[in-house]
Amino acid sequence: MKKIFKNKEFKKAITNATIFISIGTLLTFGVLVKHKDIFEPVQAEAEIAFEDIKISEKTEIRDIPKKQNQDGFYFYNTPLSDSPLDFIIFDAEMKRASVKAQEMLGRDASLEEIKEVKKIYEYMLEMKPNGDRSTLLELSAAAVKYSRKYSVPIGLVVGVMQTESFFNPKALSKAGAAGPMQVMWNIHNGLLRANGISERDQLFTTDLGTAAGCLILARYLRDEKSVAGGLKRYYGALSGNYISTTYANWHTFELYSSGLLEGSSKNALARDKNYLSSLMNKSVKSTASASKTTTAKDAKTEGTIVIKKQNGSTIVWKAK
Repeated sequence: MKKIFKNKEFKKAITNATIFISIGTLLTFGVLVKHKDIFEPVQAEAEIAFEDIKISEKTEIRDIPKKQNQDGFYFYNTPLSDSPLDFIIFDAEMKRASVKAQEMLGRDASLEEIKEVKKIYEYMLEMKPNGDRSTLLELSAAAVKYSRKYSVPIGLVVGVMQTESFFNPKALSKAGAAGPMQVMWNIHNGLLRANGISERDQLFTTDLGTAAGCLILARYLRDEKSVAGGLKRYYGALSGNYISTTYANWHTFELYSSGLLEGSSKNALARDKNYLSSLMNKSVKSTASASKTTTAKDAKTEGTIVIKKQNGSTIVWKAK
């Protein structure tokens, strides 16, 4: 045995083997260092994706690509801290909503916009529970988008839409008023064409039909500097019934938005309408009895509301 270990060839073989093993070990170690990520636990997709984004203090959530949105939610700004279940459900509805609805209420919508559309949508469902949910969602998004664009109070837009068509974009009156806000194409086609609405059939869509109504209403409100005056121009006549109904719808929506009327909005709306009708009838009766030139029959047909102001003057509101 000693002779074997003293043999020069054997010693040379042992030395060569040791060198090869050392070199192999070093090469293996180098490969492991270079490709260490292969042997590390796989990170979640969202975490890996964020490695390619340079995050700074100025970076906003909306700057992050879609696939990196928070846990798969539609909105970048989903307010999970407020009534989480409500917003998760609404987020899910927007995720599967129509392209048109998503175009009007994008993934990067502000928290305020999300809340406004959600509240209008819930109100429409309360008023019209059997309505097509996709259509009502589009109308809600359109109401917020175009009320902001043309600076019209959102509650007034909802009130006019409810009074005119009861949230039906396909509505068509005998006089030819079309769409969710019942716009007269033969009267307003010049203005509408100048603003990108090129044909009457576009008034029957949720977005352009709402855009047309908001555009015209904004013009009238600005010209008249009065909501009642603007509604008179919009309707085409000073109708007490039209104005009172629109105000009642607006009023009910605002109360619903405040959280006071959830679940009982229809009853509240009926009470408001009854009150306004009662007010109108009382005014008609008092006017008929006080006037020598107007018969009771004429008074019931015309109808007036006389409002006394603090300065002693009066406002006479005739209903047709």
